[in-house]
Amino acid sequence: MKKANVTKATANTASKVAKTSKVASKPKAENSVKKTEAPQEEPEKESKITKADMLEMLEKCLTITGLSKNLKEQIEYTLAHKAKATMNDLRDLVSEAGKEAKALHEAQEANKSKAENSIKKPLKKSGKKADEPKEEAPKTPSKGAKKPAKEESPKEAPKKKSLKAIDMLVEFPEKVTITDGDDEIELEKVAINKYEDVVEMLEEDEDAEIYLAVYWTKRHIQQFNYSKDGYFKVPNGKFENDLDMVNLIYPGSLVAVGISAYTEAPYNFLPEAFKPDVDGMKYSDGAEFEVYRVIK
Repeated sequence: MKKANVTKATANTASKVAKTSKVASKPKAENSVKKTEAPQEEPEKESKITKADMLEMLEKCLTITGLSKNLKEQIEYTLAHKAKATMNDLRDLVSEAGKEAKALHEAQEANKSKAENSIKKPLKKSGKKADEPKEEAPKTPSKGAKKPAKEESPKEAPKKKSLKAIDMLVEFPEKVTITDGDDEIELEKVAINKYEDVVEMLEEDEDAEIYLAVYWTKRHIQQFNYSKDGYFKVPNGKFENDLDMVNLIYPGSLVAVGISAYTEAPYNFLPEAFKPDVDGMKYSDGAEFEVYRVIK
């Protein structure tokens, strides 16, 4: 179980800088803007994701381990010039961070698979057979010899105790009530079989709000280092119902990005994670999760 790193994420513990924005460029680009009038931004469609949300996402992106130096410098430069940053600039940076996060994730999975397959080969048996002891003819018991004692039946070896199974959630609740900031929110589980279902739901209803419930027991929090070097503290050391409720704020084409309602830890969910396994469970970096929608 590789929880968010938050890698069970941060997944794990945000992703998505192919395009170079005017804000993310170096001061040279900034000087060139002075020569021409700055183009007026087109009015953006109403969205629940505000500029402040996107700036916060960029700050979270800086915590991704392994982020390229070039992208990190552009994000830092953009954050230092927030007033000039456009939503398109911010989306491009988040998208590029997502691409790098996905590549890092795939590299980690490849290394894990390689390590698991590198099992030592058994030693080859020698072609020469060991000298087998010659069978001796049974000796005829002499007269008056004592009869051999009855062989006692061997005692059964004590049975080995089976290892305790890892905690796994059998079934997610149909409805959940959570507190996100000062708001009390009621959620209901929705049937999702692929990532496109989530995207379609948000496109059809602009007011739709999605949360992803990620299964974290108290043992998982310690075993998989949820706190990530102390950045994200779990209130009272555990989650209510063992579920970290993650608000989906950026359903990108390469990665879905969410923020924990309890710890503000960033999560990355790859599209293939939304496809259930043979038992109907969904996994992201080894952590079970389920999709919920806010009840209006």
